[in-house]
Amino acid sequence: MLLHLAPDDPEPLRHQIVRQLRDRITRGKLEAGHMLPGHRSLARQHRVAPSTVEAAYAVLEHDGLLIGAATAEPEVARIAPEQRRRLTERMQLEHLVQQELGKRELEMARDVQRRLLPPSEIDGPGWQVAPPSPRPWPISTVGSPGSSGEFVALTMARFRPAEQRVELANAGAPDPYVLSAGGSPKPVSLPGPRLPSGARAEIAYASTTVALAPGERLLLLTDGLPEARTSGGEPLGYETLETMLADDHITSSPGVWLAHLFDAVQRATGLLPEDDWTAAVLAPTQHGGDLR
Repeated sequence: MLLHLAPDDPEPLRHQIVRQLRDRITRGKLEAGHMLPGHRSLARQHRVAPSTVEAAYAVLEHDGLLIGAATAEPEVARIAPEQRRRLTERMQLEHLVQQELGKRELEMARDVQRRLLPPSEIDGPGWQVAPPSPRPWPISTVGSPGSSGEFVALTMARFRPAEQRVELANAGAPDPYVLSAGGSPKPVSLPGPRLPSGARAEIAYASTTVALAPGERLLLLTDGLPEARTSGGEPLGYETLETMLADDHITSSPGVWLAHLFDAVQRATGLLPEDDWTAAVLAPTQHGGDLR
């Protein structure tokens, strides 16, 4: 199944997948009973993160357009005429809204981001953090919080300096990495569901706890970094990204190291930094009180 995904488009890839499949199903180009590739298969075909396709399938299942979204072969659901009419009207309305918002939405997003962005580095007792988006790169779109089918990829970390331990939960984001000078980055895989927050109701997310050895740091990131396209149109990929993470700059301050990482990705892709190039670094400094 061929989709026309545009990584350089401001619209996130998961939204592009939802929009294109919803359009094909609603218009009858994909008929009831048609079997779609599993989320991992479609992700390999289009060189995107499996979590991106998994989240898109979950939204389509929530809309009643897919059956068995998490299976190896999701099935296109049968749509009643009234449901098809409502979906068509909704797609037309969403298209008109996007055209109307345009520049006004972008300016609003930039203004909000300018007021909310934290400083490039934050210090506390026993820790130092380079927070997400350490540079003032504007986001390009705002999803309406009240719209149906909206969801958010999220990683949450709670660090206890006195114990040098981090408790992690993940909802649709790539695996965090534990970094150390001279060592290979170690991804932290979490058990249980990995769907973005809001993709399905009543998901019981699991957490895991990681002990940070002296000199180790924790990196949280979005899939925009490994999915950034090179000049040949191929995604940067996790293997290349992990090579960038294993460098000598890890001993510098978190903000400096994070800026170095973004510069390396930009040199490899030739792209200006995008709104989805988001990462945060936690660097323990000394034993201290608890941080939540």
